[in-house]
Amino acid sequence: MIKILVVEDEPDAALVLEKILISYGFQIVGISTSGLEAIDMAKSRKPDFILMDIKLDGEMDGIEAARYINEKFGINSLFLTGYFNDQLIKRASEMGALGYILKPMSKQQILASVKIAAQLVILKRREEKKCRKALIKGSDNLLPAHLSEKLSSLTASELRVAALIIQGMSTKQVAEQLKLSIFTIEWHRRNIRKKLGLHKRKEDLMKNLISLINLLY
Repeated sequence: MIKILVVEDEPDAALVLEKILISYGFQIVGISTSGLEAIDMAKSRKPDFILMDIKLDGEMDGIEAARYINEKFGINSLFLTGYFNDQLIKRASEMGALGYILKPMSKQQILASVKIAAQLVILKRREEKKCRKALIKGSDNLLPAHLSEKLSSLTASELRVAALIIQGMSTKQVAEQLKLSIFTIEWHRRNIRKKLGLHKRKEDLMKNLISLINLLY
């Protein structure tokens, strides 16, 4: 089971997120309202990743807290934000952001973004285990046993592209955010469609991604 630490300084919003994620099988190891508290919780509760609001009260914002946590404990963050710009993306990308959830978002978009982040965590751990030559059979079962092979077939690059498509970004916008060519993003989009069984070109990829990913659990 994936363990998530929620960092959100609006109590009502934090409780809504907790309720949604628990109902879909995720374990919430804590809710923090500040960067400093998030650091303490990350150290003691060891989440698989952090759902981190960028705008926080106190001495540090969410990106600063996420950077410290990533450097000290190797834990990545999925960011919550009400605004989106190049400077933000540059700062967040420097510590390996798992993705972004733009406020306000639907329940379906939140779940799809979190599930993609969870799969990225699994892929990262698999690679780390391979490097250590100590891959233990069955130890990858961080998600429910019935995780679809469709999602697990996506590469880390395809998952990152899918995460931005879920936000409603165009091919050009995804290319700009990931600093890749439009051709490369189009190639990833074709692979995602093929792996998720979307064979009709007129099908809305964003809507189908959200629906398909949320049906995997």
